[in-house]
Amino acid sequence: MTAEHTIVDTPMWFTRALDMRPELGSVDCDGAAVHYRAWGDPADPGVLLVHGSAANASWWDHIAPLLARGRRVVALDLTGHGDSDRRASYGYDVWARDVLSVLRETLPPEPVVVAHSMGGKVAFRVAVEAGDMLGGVAFLDSNFARGVDPERAAHLVARASGTARIHPDRDSAIAAFRPVGSTVPLPHYLGGHVAGHSIRRTGTGWTWKFDPAVFASVTETPIPLRPLHCPVAVLRAGVDSVIDDESHQLMRRILGPGAVFANLETSGHHMMFDAPRALTATLRELLTQWT
Repeated sequence: MTAEHTIVDTPMWFTRALDMRPELGSVDCDGAAVHYRAWGDPADPGVLLVHGSAANASWWDHIAPLLARGRRVVALDLTGHGDSDRRASYGYDVWARDVLSVLRETLPPEPVVVAHSMGGKVAFRVAVEAGDMLGGVAFLDSNFARGVDPERAAHLVARASGTARIHPDRDSAIAAFRPVGSTVPLPHYLGGHVAGHSIRRTGTGWTWKFDPAVFASVTETPIPLRPLHCPVAVLRAGVDSVIDDESHQLMRRILGPGAVFANLETSGHHMMFDAPRALTATLRELLTQWT
């Protein structure tokens, strides 16, 4: 994690978004509680937000309320993340079942799935298995066409078997929150909110909520690309995207001419942090087209 927190005035749109407090709930998936946060009328068309590796549902807290105008928006914690239960082992198939369980129990038919980073690999499996029940899938800077390179995989496996860092107090844990891949320092109001919901107290201090063991599963080889039986959009970061040109071309070829491909030019990998309002506008336009 590299981006610093900067002190700027909290914008009104952010304050108003957080004033829309989420409903909290959980569903059971294979004996594990999968936690979620929800906004909007349950009878409205549904949207499910899927976070990336080591993240959690609160990363969408400033985005979801802006999407919930006329829609039911749910953000889940994949198992091993946030407030969901931990498991003995993880994998994309396991997380896909988490997503399907939340979809079936919290949203009306034909929801749209919006998935960031590693969450896109999860969403791709969901769409392969159950694309005909979805209203569409929007992949946010997610390279679901390619696995992790060997050097990166070795690093992740080492993290999975390592010991989580313990911070002496809550403030120092929040100050240490620096997501890798952002183009600009996180404003204090955003970094403070997300970090505050991403840490937990231990017997000796404060640490991140995610289970380090999830990193071993991130190295799994993705399933081969194939056409999906639902509308698809791929939104690529304009700066230092994790989607290389070769993968991007492969996605275009396999997903076909009906898929939407676009760049969020000012954003790095973490679009919800770097360009939240531009991301929201893009997603709302897609949702209007699809639902």
